[in-house]
Formats: sequence, C-alpha cells, structure tokens
Amino acid sequence: MKPKAQWTVWRAASEFGTTRETLIRALRERGHVIKKGARFTTVEVHGALAGDLKAERVRKTRAEADLLELERRKETGDLIDFETAKAVLIEPCRAIAAAIKDMGARLCGKCNPSDPPLAREVIDQHCREVCAAIQERFGP
Repeated sequence: MKPKAQWTVWRAASEFGTTRETLIRALRERGHVIKKGARFTTVEVHGALAGDLKAERVRKTRAEADLLELERRKETGDLIDFETAKAVLIEPCRAIAAAIKDMGARLCGKCNPSDPPLAREVIDQHCREVCAAIQERFGP
C-alpha cells in the first residue's frame, strides 16, 4: 500500500488556499491536536475544511424533521405562537396587576385601623416594588 501524503499546517493552508489560522481552527474542531511539526493526511485536511458531508446530511435531516414536528404540533393545537399566547394571558395578567395595585385601598383599614393612610402608603409602596420586580423579570 502506498504511503499517504502528509501535510504540515503551513503547506496544507497554502495548497488549499486558506490561512493557517482557519486550517488550525478547522482541524481542532475535528479533534486534531496541533503541535509543532504535526502532519495531516489529505483526507484530514479536506475533511476539516470541507466538513463532514454525512454529518451535514444528518444535521439537515434532523432540522427538517424538527420543522415538520413543529408544524404538526401547531396543526393539532399542541403548540401556539407567541402572539396567541400573549393574547390569552394579557387580560388575566392585567387583572392580577390591578388587584395588586388596589391592595392598599382595600386593606389599609384592616392592617392599621388607627392610621389607614400610613398603612395604605406602606402597602402601595410594597405593591409598586412587587410590580417593578415582575416587570423587570418578565417585561411590561
């Protein structure tokens, strides 16, 4: 059997029309260790630069299957788009926000019967902080 051609990174980069850095990155991505004087076969260099066609086909097939699954889930109602979810949730969220903001007025007399305005101020401040934290975490 004829010995396989061996390339240094510098020689292969020159011959394949790329930079050393690009070839080194591609070889490392394929699991090769780059050392001074390291040599690689033509198949290794080509595979690093061109990629693995079989792996790309598998990736493409999986991506296509994922898209088909998403479409199937949309059609069966198992999955809804963001705007639909937002429309469904916006009114309950507004009702919850209104209830939180109204707590001061509703609870102040029960929390501190001797000074309802102070109780309302404290409760309202806490409610504003809760609403701000929720908005910071989840958006307006």
